[in-house]
Amino acid sequence: MSKKGGAARSNKARAKKSYVTDDLTPQEIGGLLGKALRDVLSGKAEAGVVNAAANVARAIVAVREATALDELAAEVETLKTALRRGGAA
Repeated sequence: MSKKGGAARSNKARAKKSYVTDDLTPQEIGGLLGKALRDVLSGKAEAGVVNAAANVARAIVAVREATALDELAAEVETLKTALRRGGAA
């Protein structure tokens, strides 16, 4: 056994290696889902696999929206604090 005690063989370690860390743009996600739908309609892909991909895409969008909302809320708080102090933002 290695010094890592099997940690390098964990599901988490394998997942980190197998997933691309680059964010997909909304256009790329839409393109992939469009291709996936065409593949289902032509019989090249199973609907369950495409459904899973659509669920992941929804989760990605939800995380991005939540992140953007958090960033906007922080910016609003910064502006409110600056206005209370009578300063410019």
